[in-house]
Amino acid sequence: MNMITSDELKRIARLAKISLEGEDIDALIAETTEIVKIAQIIDSVDLSLLDCRGDNDTAVLREDNVIPPLPSDLLLKNAAGKRDSYFVAPGVNVYKGISDEHDHETGADAQGKGNILH
Repeated sequence: MNMITSDELKRIARLAKISLEGEDIDALIAETTEIVKIAQIIDSVDLSLLDCRGDNDTAVLREDNVIPPLPSDLLLKNAAGKRDSYFVAPGVNVYKGISDEHDHETGADAQGKGNILH
């Protein structure tokens, strides 16, 4: 037994701006019917014994281990662009031609300004 009619499916397809042909309709009705059956099975599961309030304190968290940061010079050793203790990355320009004035080695633009990543 189909849980959705051909007319209902055509209406949904029209609302979704999807074109359906004869055999597509029959196949989609069958698939939709199976999906509805699965949803009904899930809906029938008794959840009365579950505590779904989320206010229980059963979360198991790991202990935080604080470790010292790596030295900046070690982190920046292989960086293509750097300034002081920061990475420098090329700017992102949405206007055509601006990025041509950018120095990709240092991250600086034509005025010597760069985009520093902290």
